[in-house]
Amino acid sequence: MRKEFYTPKDKKECKVFTDLFKKWVNNKIAKSDMTSAVQVCQYLVDRMNKDLSKPIKNLQTIKNYLYGSQFPIMPEHSKLLNKITKIPRKVMQPDSY
Repeated sequence: MRKEFYTPKDKKECKVFTDLFKKWVNNKIAKSDMTSAVQVCQYLVDRMNKDLSKPIKNLQTIKNYLYGSQFPIMPEHSKLLNKITKIPRKVMQPDSY
């Protein structure tokens, strides 16, 4: 669902996810030689594309997740993001759980 169609409940759930995701990105920057969110997003795309049946073609998908432009997260992506970031899938897809 796109940001302009969010209900107040969606906005609240999206904010919880984006806050956790931004915190994870900042920790990743602090603990590695990566210097920006773009590099972390590229790292995520590379890691996720190894396991996806339909690879992510550009960085914009992950950036949309990071900045809350697209929510809830696609099921296949949420599974891999959970594995990499340890953010609960319930936060990424609240209606499914």
